[in-house]
Amino acid sequence: MKSEPMHAAFVPQVLTANSLRDGHVVFLDRHGGWAPRLCDAAVARDEAAVQALMDLLQGAAAQAVEPYLLAVLKQANGSWQPVEMRERRRVQGPSVGPQASTHGACALAT
Repeated sequence: MKSEPMHAAFVPQVLTANSLRDGHVVFLDRHGGWAPRLCDAAVARDEAAVQALMDLLQGAAAQAVEPYLLAVLKQANGSWQPVEMRERRRVQGPSVGPQASTHGACALAT
């Protein structure tokens, strides 16, 4: 008996980079701009949406450095959180220095 190939479930992704202006972490939003908060990011929920993000990136690439896809998972409260611990820390912003905790919290939709 031949088994069917297993397909891995798609993990939602966002595009992230660092702003060329100040070096802060930014996320590509659905309008093709860079937002400082993960809750404002355009979330790709399938491969077609990833391609749409890459198309949006073409117009925004000059404003950020080293853009890459970041895997995220939706939390019980409706917010998105990076899968990897390193990325969770990065999204939280600087933890020391004069700019510590400069990233604003996202209000949750009710």
